[in-house]
Amino acid sequence: MTKEEWLKSNGFSPITEDTECVIGDTFAIKDKLKQMGLIYSPVIGWHCAISVELPSGYSFTTIPFDLIYEWDGARGMAYYKEDAKENAQQIFSRIAGPDHSQYIGKIGDKITCNHAFYLSSRGYYDARQKYTYIHTFRNDDNILVWFTQSPLYFEKGASVSFSATVKGHQTYHGIQTTIIKQCRFKNLCKNIPF
Repeated sequence: MTKEEWLKSNGFSPITEDTECVIGDTFAIKDKLKQMGLIYSPVIGWHCAISVELPSGYSFTTIPFDLIYEWDGARGMAYYKEDAKENAQQIFSRIAGPDHSQYIGKIGDKITCNHAFYLSSRGYYDARQKYTYIHTFRNDDNILVWFTQSPLYFEKGASVSFSATVKGHQTYHGIQTTIIKQCRFKNLCKNIPF
């Protein structure tokens, strides 16, 4: 396979050797993106060779081929660079702008969040074939994520109060995120839009 053929079949422009990547959490629109012909990569997410009209609230950023891949002409294949994921994270972080999220507490600490905003919920089947929900909250400027088998039925932007235990800390798309477990909700607060 030639490099031009590989670029075309993998969502890159053979002329500019770059791709247009969808910015943000695309889980809610993944089926639509697939129908639109976009290609998914675990490193750069949903992407295509040229910009197309996206659902409201989503946009593209351009990522060059040589920032993510190395071309092996002898084999006619591209391989991820060793630092591909970090390179992509840097681009997504710059687009997101300055983020003020900080890790909360130490692993094992009990924390209380009063009037945290419910940001999103999505799910997937884990390795044990159990459906796992990922619930995301914002408390002040800090992002908290809870992985659980329990669904939540809050509206986006709902103000909730809860206590939880810090399970870990993780950086996701350049944003410091606190992973929580054993989440217990207190009296639910009135829904407050953003």
